Amino acid sequence: GADLLGATLGNPNTYDADMKSIAAFGQLTVHIDEQLRLIGGLRATHDDVGMVSQSFLVSSGMTLPLNAPLNGSKQVDNVSWKIGGQFDIDTSKMAYITASRGYKGPQVVFNPPDPFAAAAGMVGPASISVVSPEYPMDYEAGVKTAWFHGALIANHNLFYTRIKDYQSSVFNAQGASTANNIDHVVTKGVELDVLGMLLPGLTVNGGAIYNKATYPEYYVSCSELQPGPRCQPNASGAP
Repeated sequence: GADLLGATLGNPNTYDADMKSIAAFGQLTVHIDEQLRLIGGLRATHDDVGMVSQSFLVSSGMTLPLNAPLNGSKQVDNVSWKIGGQFDIDTSKMAYITASRGYKGPQVVFNPPDPFAAAAGMVGPASISVVSPEYPMDYEAGVKTAWFHGALIANHNLFYTRIKDYQSSVFNAQGASTANNIDHVVTKGVELDVLGMLLPGLTVNGGAIYNKATYPEYYVSCSELQPGPRCQPNASGAP
């Protein structure tokens, strides 16, 4: 790279990531009668993530550490679940409803030094962002149908999902990126899938979805002006 104040841009950064995940899960279906079934499932997860990083400055043929080794780690134990019911309207139509509590594990993210700061002569070390898990709560209801002796299959559903601590990233005016959590994001909509077997060996399928995602009102200003480990509600309490 170019030489700036005796230092070389594009200085080396080292990082070592360690990620472990262990899970046990199962699902049970209970037949109440010939038409009605209840379903339930559990998943227990243990996540252990960590990272060590260090930045160096190359100057006058010497490699010097910019910082002491940085450490970031997080351990999480979680139980996610699903409950619901299925009802056979007739031999070719089934209605269902489910509620599911999901889980996406934590992350440890390596952030290289800001290239704009380096170009201005303010060479700084890299950093580590620890991103907390996200927890979706999902509700879904729909019907699965078959027509013309199975030649046409049509599935329709409505869904609503609220994701707590949504994992995201932000970019500031200098172009630097930082991973973070948003307090919550809501997505909701309707979906239709169609599968048709027109002729032997010829299958046509298609689908349509309307999916509206809503971010908190304070998130835009938080992303642009105050990137950090979390985007929290502002003083006015905007949802």
